[in-house]
Amino acid sequence: MSLPTNIYDFIEVEEGKYDNTPTSVVEGWEWSMSEHINTSILYKNGRLLTGNSDDKPVKNIVLPILNLEYRAEDIDVKDINLYVDDPSKHHLSFLIKKYHDDVFVIENNIDDFIDEEKEEMIDLGGVLLKDLGEAVPEIVHMQDIAFCNQNDMLSSPIGIKYLFSPDQLKDMEKRGWGEESNGATADIDTVIGLAIDDSGDMTGKDIAVYLVNGTMPNSYLEDIPAFEQHSSYSKQFHVVCFYKDEEGDRQGIHLFRKETNKDIFKLQKRDKIHNRALGRGGVEELFEPQVWTTYTQIQKKNMLDAASKVILQTDDEGLKGRHPTGLKGMNNLEIVTVEKGSTVGQIDNYPRNIALFDAWDVQWEQYGRGVGAAQEAISGDAPKAGTPLGSMQIQSAESHSLHQYRIGKHAKFLEELYRDWFIPYMIKQITKGTKFLSTLDLEEMRYVADRIVTRKANEKVIETILEGKLVDMVDLEEFKQKERDIFMKDNKKFIEIIKDEFKSLPIAVKIDISGKQKDLSLWTEKLLGVFRQIIGSTDPQTGESILSNPSFAKLFNQIVEASGLSPVDFEGFTTAQPNNQAVEQATPQPQQIAQ
Repeated sequence: MSLPTNIYDFIEVEEGKYDNTPTSVVEGWEWSMSEHINTSILYKNGRLLTGNSDDKPVKNIVLPILNLEYRAEDIDVKDINLYVDDPSKHHLSFLIKKYHDDVFVIENNIDDFIDEEKEEMIDLGGVLLKDLGEAVPEIVHMQDIAFCNQNDMLSSPIGIKYLFSPDQLKDMEKRGWGEESNGATADIDTVIGLAIDDSGDMTGKDIAVYLVNGTMPNSYLEDIPAFEQHSSYSKQFHVVCFYKDEEGDRQGIHLFRKETNKDIFKLQKRDKIHNRALGRGGVEELFEPQVWTTYTQIQKKNMLDAASKVILQTDDEGLKGRHPTGLKGMNNLEIVTVEKGSTVGQIDNYPRNIALFDAWDVQWEQYGRGVGAAQEAISGDAPKAGTPLGSMQIQSAESHSLHQYRIGKHAKFLEELYRDWFIPYMIKQITKGTKFLSTLDLEEMRYVADRIVTRKANEKVIETILEGKLVDMVDLEEFKQKERDIFMKDNKKFIEIIKDEFKSLPIAVKIDISGKQKDLSLWTEKLLGVFRQIIGSTDPQTGESILSNPSFAKLFNQIVEASGLSPVDFEGFTTAQPNNQAVEQATPQPQQIAQ
């Protein structure tokens, strides 16, 4: 089968294949990407493939599990550390870190971006990002994909279908859309006019625009169709829309078309499945539990409907004749005449089998929780009565392990985004020079104070020596303490990055996924336990503790490490401290330094 002769026919053919032709993942498994996306979005939002109605109640078990996964697999922007990967310039790491945290992250809503792309990946099994040449890439929502290779999304041309309002389309002029120099066959005003003529509506997002990127025949870049065999190919980027001419035929318009060598897409899959464009999605894992939970709710509803009816039975033939509509409409305590020997009673329609459906319902919900690693231990639900605390802690750790595994993969993807897109953009901005207000934490205050005080002290020493005076060490220490006190009064500081200061410097990124922030209460409990042990073993007279003994210090480090803490953070407690009195005797008194 030969390729279509132009980009317009190519889009039409590929869009039809994508919607109507599933792909084979393995023998016996036909998979449709569009059906997968549609089903996932419906199930997440409590919608049914056959449509929602009053006689089909929906118990949404998908959304609570997804919400837990969003929280359990969160990466905080505070854990993203940028640094200068050059030992001689490592001190500049502080500046790039503060610029990232206080300017780049805030101005570009990086926290919201990470949350949104994470949720897209969890829901559908993958997230597709498109580089716009700006600070933050665009998240291409999977339902906007018009066509792609369903086995390997980025290996073939990919088409994205947007619905633009006139205002949104006009905004695209800043990207060069509609300019003849960029291969456009009409400007944006013409396209808007044609769309309004077709629909008579200017308020809806009804202007369909296709973005197509990938390796295609070079004839697609020309206005003249190629009827001969395509002989050359290149990577191209097209922006195309359609309208109907006076005869009602579909005609295409180019708003942009160019050859390009730039890779503008990045795809991250959640749980990779070979030979499938998307990984295993969080909603997909719950397809079966949700289907059977909905089935159970419908059966229970039907049973309750039946049980809610009061149906009477009687062996009095004349009673039915006297009350043809039954006993409806009768007043309270009204007397009914029944023939002698006859009875009137209610038919027993109690739904005795409903308990089986209750158990079936619980079974499928528990199965869904297990698949999504959303057991009671981490969901916040009360555990079953009699569950030991130790067992809950083990279950919690095991449940979190799957989420931690996925956090690690997500962190690697974010590091790639920073290396390829975010850091180059940041460097372009800060090499222009910038000044911003930052709030420093205690460690940062101490770090900066040490360097500022040292610099000012050195300047004072040089100034004193150049004046031909002696440097008094006591006065110098008082000066340093005074400068430190002045600096430490306020943790809000203006930071200035000098123009070209970071030019050509290698900037690296590391994301801390240790998970300390995931359970602050447990983390705090561990720290308090260590603190109590140290305080309890400290001699108030000498300041020494049991940790001064190397054997106990080694055991202490092993305990700290097994608790998930870092022994480095407690190094000072396990290092033998010098005797203060001996130090005072051995330390020479301050001397005057001659020039």
